[in-house]
Amino acid sequence: MWRRDDYESLFEQAPDGTLCGEATVFYLYDRDAQRRIRSLLPDARIIAVLRDPVERAHSNWAHLRGAGLEPEPDFLTALELEAGRVADGWAQFWHYAAAGRYGEQLDHLFTLFPRDQVLLLRYRELVDRPRETADRVCEFLGVDTGVITEVPRRNVRPDVSGRSFKPTDAERAAALPLFAQDTRRVEAWTGWDLEIWRG
Repeated sequence: MWRRDDYESLFEQAPDGTLCGEATVFYLYDRDAQRRIRSLLPDARIIAVLRDPVERAHSNWAHLRGAGLEPEPDFLTALELEAGRVADGWAQFWHYAAAGRYGEQLDHLFTLFPRDQVLLLRYRELVDRPRETADRVCEFLGVDTGVITEVPRRNVRPDVSGRSFKPTDAERAAALPLFAQDTRRVEAWTGWDLEIWRG
């Protein structure tokens, strides 16, 4: 959906007074999207799920490889190519490292929204404790908790195959420096100990 009218039509069937929302992996990364949300919905409640940035980048690359959209068969080479691709106008889908620099993204988000309108979650919380995490989300949104009793383990399109969920140890070690400084910024915003993201 690229036009506002088309986007808003997605919510037409919702009964009056229903809380509506949707999700994308790009709103936190896209500063223009953040500004549009602020302009149109200044009271929006925002939930940001932050995944280990190396795992996120690798999953993003593997997803596009499986969909036939990433021509580079080597993850680390794709990371090396990123700056040139961005300069050449490649879309956000291929911004593997940049999209995982959450500290920079939060710096911008919190110039637009107060901290109490944003719930930050770790992806591992969603995976390891889905019901409890769903209850935290519901509480944040002001809706009943205990309603969500099951969360799917995977959400992958059926046409995507050959997906790998984790980088190798060597890939991880080579990619870590791309996120080291930014991870400290995330820790400053969240108070989380993210040693696991650095190792």
